[in-house]
Amino acid sequence: MPSYDSFMCPNCEHHFRVIWPEPVPTHHHLCSKIKMKCPDCQDVTELYDFLIDRIMCAPDPSILTVDVLSISPRDPNPTLMLGAITGIRYGHAGRRGTGRCIGP
Repeated sequence: MPSYDSFMCPNCEHHFRVIWPEPVPTHHHLCSKIKMKCPDCQDVTELYDFLIDRIMCAPDPSILTVDVLSISPRDPNPTLMLGAITGIRYGHAGRRGTGRCIGP
């Protein structure tokens, strides 16, 4: 089934189709941080690969595209990544009642 990756700019909230470099670097991993620059507001964002949405249909040609600026090696701190995946907060940051806190 054809698919594509979709990125939403956190600054202007526009959606774009991600254009991956050819070839994708060998150090690419789901825990790699992907840096992209929004073509509308020019904001540079770095987010984990697993946070980029996979759309399971053929890409619509009217969707604007965004190029990947860089791909980092796998994040060496999986604790922060685990919190991002599960929604569990570590430590005491955040508002009360918004999630389970684990840690000192």
